[in-house]
Amino acid sequence: MKDLRKALLLLVGAMLLMGLSGMSAAAASDTNVTVTTDNPGTATYIDSASHTLAANSAQWFKFDYNATRNDDGSRNPVTVTVPVLNTPNVGFEVFTPDQLASWWNTEPIGRGSHEGIICGQIDTDWVYTCQTYSLTWTGKFPANGTYYVRVTNNNSYAVNIALTENE
Repeated sequence: MKDLRKALLLLVGAMLLMGLSGMSAAAASDTNVTVTTDNPGTATYIDSASHTLAANSAQWFKFDYNATRNDDGSRNPVTVTVPVLNTPNVGFEVFTPDQLASWWNTEPIGRGSHEGIICGQIDTDWVYTCQTYSLTWTGKFPANGTYYVRVTNNNSYAVNIALTENE
């Protein structure tokens, strides 16, 4: 009877070991790993080059703000732009370094907004404006440092964007 128990225990132990090694081999060969770009840790510097944003996604960028104080104590502004955007439903938000720890739960310091352009005139008193898809944000920061921009594409298709920054 003792021998039968030992044999059963050895058999169960061997089966458990085989099952665990099979699970770890399956996990090691899993190729369906998804890499997300909606993470400030993946931010690349704004470079004015064309970037493709996947459908319904976000991508992070960053820039260095190094403004010296003017004689009156003010700092020069920085402008972030997505120029000549050919599609709607794309936006961006600007975050400070202090906001990154909880960016998903924090109101951004700024958002890109559409610039209005004059596209026609009815009479001398009433001029109507048209909306472009270019987005711009201009602001100042109290301290030098690296600041972050989260660009979102809320379309069901990928879009190409370029991002510029001027200080």
